[in-house]
Amino acid sequence: MDTKKLDAIVVRLAKDANITDTKDLRAYAVDYNGNIVETATFDGQDAVIKSAAQTDKIYVGAALPDNIPAAKANEQTLASAGAYQAVMKFTDRNVIGIERLPDNILQFPPFRFCNVTGHVHKNFVINGVNTNLPVCHARVHICNVEKFFLVPIYLKPLPVIPPHLLDDLKGRLAQINQPVLKIPPRPDPGPLREAGVVKQNLALRSLVAKPVANINVSKATAFRQPAAAGRQTAAQQLPDTVLSELQSATVETIQPLVSRYHDILYPYLCLWPIFWPWFYRLEEEAVVETDCSGHFSAWLFLPPNTTENIYVWVEVNIGGNWVTVYRPPFPCYTRWNYACGTDINVQVTDSRVLPCECNPLEGEFVWISNVNNTSLRSIAMHDTQPSLFSDARGLAKGILSDKANQFISPFTGGFPIRVGFGDALPTASITHYRWKYRRIADGFLNPVNESFYYDQKPVSKPYIYEHLVNGLLLPFVGNYQLDETSSAGVIYKIPPSEASIATGDASARWTTYMTDTISLAAADAKLGDGLFEFVLELCDNNGVTQTPGNDVFLVDSLLASPPNAAALPARSIDTDYLFHGVNNTNAADPITGFRFLLRIDNNASACHIDDAVVENHDTGHTGSTADTECGFATYKDKNTASVLLRFAADQLHRYADYSFVVSKGNVGTVASYADQVPPPDNTTTVNSAIIHYQESAPIATLLGTCIHAAFAETLYVTAYHTDGNTRYVNYDRSDVAAFAVEPE
Repeated sequence: MDTKKLDAIVVRLAKDANITDTKDLRAYAVDYNGNIVETATFDGQDAVIKSAAQTDKIYVGAALPDNIPAAKANEQTLASAGAYQAVMKFTDRNVIGIERLPDNILQFPPFRFCNVTGHVHKNFVINGVNTNLPVCHARVHICNVEKFFLVPIYLKPLPVIPPHLLDDLKGRLAQINQPVLKIPPRPDPGPLREAGVVKQNLALRSLVAKPVANINVSKATAFRQPAAAGRQTAAQQLPDTVLSELQSATVETIQPLVSRYHDILYPYLCLWPIFWPWFYRLEEEAVVETDCSGHFSAWLFLPPNTTENIYVWVEVNIGGNWVTVYRPPFPCYTRWNYACGTDINVQVTDSRVLPCECNPLEGEFVWISNVNNTSLRSIAMHDTQPSLFSDARGLAKGILSDKANQFISPFTGGFPIRVGFGDALPTASITHYRWKYRRIADGFLNPVNESFYYDQKPVSKPYIYEHLVNGLLLPFVGNYQLDETSSAGVIYKIPPSEASIATGDASARWTTYMTDTISLAAADAKLGDGLFEFVLELCDNNGVTQTPGNDVFLVDSLLASPPNAAALPARSIDTDYLFHGVNNTNAADPITGFRFLLRIDNNASACHIDDAVVENHDTGHTGSTADTECGFATYKDKNTASVLLRFAADQLHRYADYSFVVSKGNVGTVASYADQVPPPDNTTTVNSAIIHYQESAPIATLLGTCIHAAFAETLYVTAYHTDGNTRYVNYDRSDVAAFAVEPE
């Protein structure tokens, strides 16, 4: 009968249904998705379900305990509790009769709660020092992973793997036990670009959790690489009996086989995402937020006779949006048989994730802390600070590890400026702020005289608020708009210390607290190349610039905190941080702002490898190009001949290093050259921007004991640029070439 046509369903127990007292008995209406849509009590032998139109199944069982989370009041919980599923057969128009109930129908099994806990951290390079710090206010999704065959099949039908996918799986599994064929070396250099290597998966307990990139594993190469020395690998050859069973499997038998041999198979399955939907079910149990120490915790409600297979993935609020920063392949990174209360350590690597700062800044202060993730103290204010350049102003240090203490990196891309406002702000007179900036030198540091430009881009400060969804209290993100228009133009509100005050929502809290407000959305490539002066002004709600006290503006202390203060008055570090009067021409004028310098460069590197030339150094100075389409270039005398290696590398303002390497066959490097790209020299240009290098290498040095050989040439140009988070690799360039020589 179509239940949608019924007003109600009566569940009627027979008089000899094996139960004498029905006061603790309930009838549960379950919809197609397994959700309990109604719970009905019994009046004598009858229970009336009024949600007939939504009812797909009916269960009869003990009353669920009050402490069961609403999100867990579902069909799977009923089945785990031993509830009886009634046959949807009507004895009358709307009556379902039940002849008998199980003996233990009212004996509710022991449900339990499991604490899933852990921490989220990230390695940060702060002022040249690698430091592991917590990630706060991250959103951690806690999931339970189930192997399909172990889920009661009367709850949801098993998905049937298509025959072509089953054949694919069998083919991949058969390759596991195949011997690795050694391919003899080729007579020429072979591939010069890095080839994709499939690494063996280790047992989860020996892994440090980290994200894994998208992995494309072919049937012929999966797990045929040698294990890393000294490591116990979980990816091993399959026993012949297991492999035989798997090769004989059908679409009906493959799932129980995979479940039975899961401990052996999951290191392989985890790298083959195409098969995941047929063997695993991933169910989200909770979404929680990390605190100021990066800690998260959730209590999961668990039915009896279940095991906890816990998988977590992480989002971080970046620019007002939730961005996934950690989500590795779930079969590889599931904590199978998780021991409740065991710490799950997650290490994220996304460059956009910033250090945690939870302590409000106390007092009437403004802490100008970072350009993106680079401390202002790591950006040069003076031309004489340590650098490869004669003028270091506006360049950052700590971006390249081999030059960590030198100011060499210009900024490019988008780089927000981060400011912290003390909890005593705003005041009656200081309610807003604004940024102005001007270029004071071009890309070659020739002085220019430009006027200040006031920033007018929209800026908001993200906050988190909570809302109840399906019984779960989930975090959501809102944005508190800072920009508004005054009679003096666009100005920006100083946000109150508490998000609840700013938004009127008692559950609201800032995602980054007061010491991390993006005060300038992003300076970008539109500014052009050159040295820029940025000035932060404080103003009232009419846009009138105020004159704060001498020590209102703070910068990083660069001292261990605690016990030292994290920030110090800018005046005590460098008086050039302070802006006086209207144009900063007289230090005796009142302080009207905070200033710093920033070098911007938007030029990528360039490089090219030219044909190598054999030089015989004989009477006729004969020679030949070594970059022939076919065959070898010839030399006359191994002891006197040389090869002229020619290449070009450039960055318009010298913000780059080059590295040129010559490799022979399988021997490795036989010649190498590395340095900072030189200044432009029009007498040796390949084109208007690229500088031509040439180095003469003795053939005897290149050949060694060989008389003929093939060589690979690789050139890489490493840009110094940064977006404030990491080195800006988009400006790197590379080239590859090859040559071969033989005697006449």
